[in-house]
Amino acid sequence: MVGLTRPGELADQYAKIRQYILNGNPRKIRILAVTSAGHGEGSTTVAAQLALSLASNPALSILLVDANLRKPDIHRLFQVEQENGLTDFLRQKDFHTVLKKASINNNLSLLTSGKPVSDLSGFFNATDIEQKLIREAVKFDHVIMDCPPVDAYPETTMLASHCDGVILVVQAGETRRELVLDAQEQMIHAKVNLLGVVLNRRKYYIPDFLYKKL
Repeated sequence: MVGLTRPGELADQYAKIRQYILNGNPRKIRILAVTSAGHGEGSTTVAAQLALSLASNPALSILLVDANLRKPDIHRLFQVEQENGLTDFLRQKDFHTVLKKASINNNLSLLTSGKPVSDLSGFFNATDIEQKLIREAVKFDHVIMDCPPVDAYPETTMLASHCDGVILVVQAGETRRELVLDAQEQMIHAKVNLLGVVLNRRKYYIPDFLYKKL
């Protein structure tokens, strides 16, 4: 899959997040939103890697939803068609006809973004997403929703408010503190359950062999 490689140390970090979702929270986390404070912070890759990590357990059924309709990328990562996805389902298409299987793992189902929509704000406002998507999503053990950045688009907090928890992705050394605090404030105002922050693309500024000895 394009861009989906997990070296040992990175896989261990996703395993820690997986364990927290499965066992480390008193409230069952079935539907999880992954978003970022701003653009280009890698939230889509984090969502995809986390979904794969959860799907590594053969007893779990996982659904990865591309809810970033402005800049969808799940179809590219998994090399499947973009159309016949979320927007098509919300326009009354049968849920089972829009699901795709990830070839890398049979436990992972994909709901790509679907046919592009010109007026996204109006589209989400006119769609009863809770009655449609959430009702179908609970048939899976866990659902990961890749959402657009909090700072730019109003639908993110709306989508997150229907989820059991949210992970905020922050790019190490790049994202301004004010942007992160503003994203946090928006989620608190929307009464979203913010589970934590993933620090993405962290670089070691000393050799790795030396870092491990510290």
